[in-house]
Amino acid sequence: MSLRKRVPVCAVSPPAMRACVTADRPDNRSLTPVNCYANLILIGFKGCGKSYVGDALAYRLGWPFLDLDNLIEGFYAERQGEVLGYREIYKRHGAVFFRQLEEESLKKALIKGRQVIALGGGTIFASPAIAALLQDQVVIYLTVEPTLLFQRIMSQGTPAFFDPNDPEGSFWSLYQERPPHYQKLAHYTFDNTTKKVEELVEEIIITLGLE
Repeated sequence: MSLRKRVPVCAVSPPAMRACVTADRPDNRSLTPVNCYANLILIGFKGCGKSYVGDALAYRLGWPFLDLDNLIEGFYAERQGEVLGYREIYKRHGAVFFRQLEEESLKKALIKGRQVIALGGGTIFASPAIAALLQDQVVIYLTVEPTLLFQRIMSQGTPAFFDPNDPEGSFWSLYQERPPHYQKLAHYTFDNTTKKVEELVEEIIITLGLE
């Protein structure tokens, strides 16, 4: 585990939250203190374990867990009157439509606080507004060794945003591009290559002072 930045977090003390602890980012950029009802936001590549870890983390904290892909599907069904999986939505309507839907779904999710929310691998690239939406949240970046990560991704089928004729080339291109952006946005980074889910959840809880 690599702790990149110390941010304001709140220790859980059910039924109320104890006072927030504040600190500055090491790069001296100003950081608005995270309120006691901030959400925990999991980011990272597809296949890095955001949903599994997020669900387990939410269970430990007694908070709701939201998977943005599921929210997108529900929002799409409400708007379009038909049920499609997120991959089908992307394939049928294209990247621009999907990213707009993604941003709107995230805005809706962030109306409430004290939730664990797993974003899609490309969510933070949906629009420049995403970073602003997340500025008062606690952002956690999950990493996985790249060879294993590619295997995990392909075990679920070729993603719509990969070139079907060269999925490995598509993966490595994105792997060169995306990590710096994840790292820039994240307050905390945890490696999820070999840890059991319960071990990583415990590490996150202790590191963030949520025990």
